[in-house]
Amino acid sequence: MPTFHIYENWRTPGSHGKVHFSLCRYCNDGQGIHRHASNRTGRWYGPFASFDKAYDAARQLGRYRSKCKHCKPH
Repeated sequence: MPTFHIYENWRTPGSHGKVHFSLCRYCNDGQGIHRHASNRTGRWYGPFASFDKAYDAARQLGRYRSKCKHCKPH
């Protein structure tokens, strides 16, 4: 069963949470593409058991939320 993560990006205007499949190449199970990087530009949340739970959590962050355009979670 797939899991999901949220990346909250602080560098984009308005800051937003983007939902990813955990196996997405940009997510890497919540470690991102730079596994040893600090949290200077954002933060990962999860894993979440369903897309709906991840999307709701992104909403609760009070941020604009979207889906990854590469892995297209649903």
